[in-house]
Amino acid sequence: MQKKNIMIRLVIFFAILLIFGCKQNQNSPKPINNNVKVENSTSAKENTLESLYNYVGKNPVEFGFFDNFGLTPRIKAILKDGYNDFTLDFKNPSVLKRDGDLLYMSGCQEINCNDNFYFIVIDPKTDDINVHHFQGKRGLSFEEKAIIAFPDAMSAELEKLKHAK
Repeated sequence: MQKKNIMIRLVIFFAILLIFGCKQNQNSPKPINNNVKVENSTSAKENTLESLYNYVGKNPVEFGFFDNFGLTPRIKAILKDGYNDFTLDFKNPSVLKRDGDLLYMSGCQEINCNDNFYFIVIDPKTDDINVHHFQGKRGLSFEEKAIIAFPDAMSAELEKLKHAK
Protein backbone atom coordinates (compact mmCIF):
# COMPACT_ATOMS: atom_id res chain seq x y z
CA MET A 1 0.00 0.00 0.00
CA GLN A 2 2.80 2.40 0.86
CA LYS A 3 4.51 1.78 -2.52
CA LYS A 4 1.21 2.54 -4.26
CA ASN A 5 0.90 5.89 -2.42
CA ILE A 6 4.46 6.83 -3.35
CA MET A 7 3.80 5.95 -7.01
CA ILE A 8 0.60 8.02 -7.06
CA ARG A 9 2.38 11.00 -5.48
CA LEU A 10 5.22 10.74 -8.03
CA VAL A 11 2.78 10.58 -10.95
CA ILE A 12 0.89 13.62 -9.59
CA PHE A 13 4.18 15.50 -9.02
CA PHE A 14 5.40 14.85 -12.58
CA ALA A 15 1.99 15.73 -14.02
CA ILE A 16 2.04 19.08 -12.20
CA LEU A 17 5.63 19.69 -13.22
CA LEU A 18 4.78 18.87 -16.84
CA ILE A 19 1.72 21.15 -16.87
CA PHE A 20 3.45 24.14 -15.29
CA GLY A 21 6.68 23.51 -17.19
CA CYS A 22 4.84 23.62 -20.52
CA LYS A 23 3.03 26.83 -19.58
CA GLN A 24 6.32 28.54 -18.76
CA ASN A 25 7.76 27.54 -22.11
CA GLN A 26 4.74 28.98 -23.89
CA ASN A 27 5.34 32.36 -22.25
CA SER A 28 9.10 32.38 -22.75
CA PRO A 29 10.50 34.38 -25.66
CA LYS A 30 10.87 32.53 -28.93
CA PRO A 31 14.44 32.06 -30.20
CA ILE A 32 15.55 34.40 -32.93
CA ASN A 33 16.12 32.83 -36.32
CA ASN A 34 19.62 33.92 -37.26
CA ASN A 35 19.25 32.44 -40.73
CA VAL A 36 16.85 35.15 -41.85
CA LYS A 37 18.46 37.52 -44.32
CA VAL A 38 17.73 41.18 -43.82
CA GLU A 39 17.39 43.20 -47.00
CA ASN A 40 19.30 46.46 -47.02
CA SER A 41 18.60 49.36 -49.28
CA THR A 42 21.68 48.31 -51.23
CA SER A 43 22.43 44.85 -52.48
CA ALA A 44 25.45 42.81 -51.39
CA LYS A 45 27.01 43.33 -54.84
CA GLU A 46 26.95 47.10 -54.26
CA ASN A 47 28.77 46.71 -50.92
CA THR A 48 32.10 45.49 -52.24
CA LEU A 49 35.40 47.09 -51.31
CA GLU A 50 35.47 48.72 -54.75
CA SER A 51 32.16 50.44 -54.00
CA LEU A 52 33.94 52.26 -51.15
CA TYR A 53 35.38 54.61 -53.79
CA ASN A 54 31.89 56.19 -53.84
CA TYR A 55 32.30 57.24 -50.19
CA VAL A 56 35.62 59.08 -50.39
CA GLY A 57 35.37 62.29 -48.36
CA LYS A 58 32.58 60.94 -46.14
CA ASN A 59 32.65 60.00 -42.48
CA PRO A 60 32.64 56.19 -42.14
CA VAL A 61 29.86 56.32 -39.54
CA GLU A 62 27.54 57.92 -42.13
CA PHE A 63 27.70 54.98 -44.54
CA GLY A 64 28.31 52.04 -42.19
CA PHE A 65 31.95 51.47 -43.12
CA PHE A 66 32.44 48.44 -40.85
CA ASP A 67 29.03 46.78 -40.97
CA ASN A 68 27.79 47.34 -44.52
CA PHE A 69 30.97 46.25 -46.29
CA GLY A 70 31.83 43.10 -44.34
CA LEU A 71 34.83 44.72 -42.71
CA THR A 72 34.03 43.85 -39.09
CA PRO A 73 34.79 40.10 -39.36
CA ARG A 74 37.83 40.76 -41.53
CA ILE A 75 39.35 43.30 -39.15
CA LYS A 76 38.49 41.03 -36.23
CA ALA A 77 40.41 38.22 -37.95
CA ILE A 78 43.38 40.51 -38.65
CA LEU A 79 43.64 41.95 -35.12
CA LYS A 80 42.67 38.78 -33.22
CA ASP A 81 43.00 39.54 -29.47
CA GLY A 82 43.58 43.23 -30.19
CA TYR A 83 40.12 43.66 -31.72
CA ASN A 84 38.46 44.61 -28.42
CA ASP A 85 40.98 47.41 -27.88
CA PHE A 86 40.39 48.52 -31.45
CA THR A 87 36.63 48.83 -30.91
CA LEU A 88 37.22 50.85 -27.74
CA ASP A 89 39.94 53.09 -29.19
CA PHE A 90 38.81 53.66 -32.79
CA LYS A 91 36.84 56.85 -32.19
CA ASN A 92 36.87 60.21 -33.96
CA PRO A 93 37.34 58.63 -37.40
CA SER A 94 38.66 60.72 -40.25
CA VAL A 95 36.82 60.84 -43.53
CA LEU A 96 37.64 58.11 -46.02
CA LYS A 97 40.49 59.26 -48.26
CA ARG A 98 41.94 58.02 -51.53
CA ASP A 99 45.48 57.92 -52.87
CA GLY A 100 45.61 56.25 -56.28
CA ASP A 101 43.75 52.97 -55.99
CA LEU A 102 44.17 52.83 -52.20
CA LEU A 103 41.68 54.00 -49.59
CA TYR A 104 42.60 54.95 -46.05
CA MET A 105 41.31 56.47 -42.86
CA SER A 106 42.35 56.92 -39.26
CA GLY A 107 40.71 56.82 -35.87
CA CYS A 108 41.99 57.37 -32.39
CA GLN A 109 41.38 57.02 -28.69
CA GLU A 110 39.21 59.97 -27.65
CA ILE A 111 41.20 61.00 -24.59
CA ASN A 112 44.63 60.28 -26.07
CA CYS A 113 44.37 60.83 -29.81
CA ASN A 114 47.98 61.83 -30.39
CA ASP A 115 49.45 58.78 -28.69
CA ASN A 116 46.96 56.03 -29.57
CA PHE A 117 45.59 55.85 -33.09
CA TYR A 118 44.81 53.41 -35.87
CA PHE A 119 45.43 53.82 -39.59
CA ILE A 120 43.42 51.55 -41.90
CA VAL A 121 44.53 50.99 -45.49
CA ILE A 122 42.35 49.21 -48.04
CA ASP A 123 43.31 48.04 -51.49
CA PRO A 124 39.99 47.31 -53.22
CA LYS A 125 41.73 46.08 -56.39
CA THR A 126 43.46 43.22 -54.55
CA ASP A 127 40.77 42.88 -51.85
CA ASP A 128 43.28 43.44 -49.07
CA ILE A 129 43.25 45.32 -45.75
CA ASN A 130 46.03 46.50 -43.43
CA VAL A 131 45.51 47.95 -39.97
CA HIS A 132 48.32 49.92 -38.34
CA HIS A 133 48.20 50.71 -34.63
CA PHE A 134 50.41 53.43 -33.20
CA GLN A 135 50.67 53.72 -29.44
CA GLY A 136 53.25 56.13 -28.14
CA LYS A 137 56.45 55.47 -30.07
CA ARG A 138 55.46 51.89 -30.86
CA GLY A 139 53.82 50.93 -34.13
CA LEU A 140 52.29 47.58 -35.05
CA SER A 141 51.19 46.50 -38.50
CA PHE A 142 48.52 43.86 -39.14
CA GLU A 143 48.07 42.52 -42.67
CA GLU A 144 45.23 40.45 -44.03
CA LYS A 145 47.07 39.14 -47.10
CA ALA A 146 50.14 41.25 -47.82
CA ILE A 147 51.80 44.52 -46.84
CA ILE A 148 50.23 47.38 -48.77
CA ALA A 149 52.88 49.92 -49.81
CA PHE A 150 52.05 53.54 -48.99
CA PRO A 151 52.04 56.08 -51.82
CA ASP A 152 53.61 59.48 -51.07
CA ALA A 153 50.42 61.34 -50.09
CA MET A 154 49.35 58.56 -47.73
CA SER A 155 52.83 58.43 -46.17
CA ALA A 156 52.72 62.19 -45.61
CA GLU A 157 49.29 61.89 -43.96
CA LEU A 158 50.54 59.15 -41.65
CA GLU A 159 53.63 61.13 -40.70
CA LYS A 160 51.45 64.14 -39.94
CA LEU A 161 49.28 62.01 -37.63
CA LYS A 162 52.31 60.47 -35.90
CA HIS A 163 53.82 63.89 -35.15
CA ALA A 164 50.65 65.79 -34.28
CA LYS A 165 50.81 67.19 -30.76
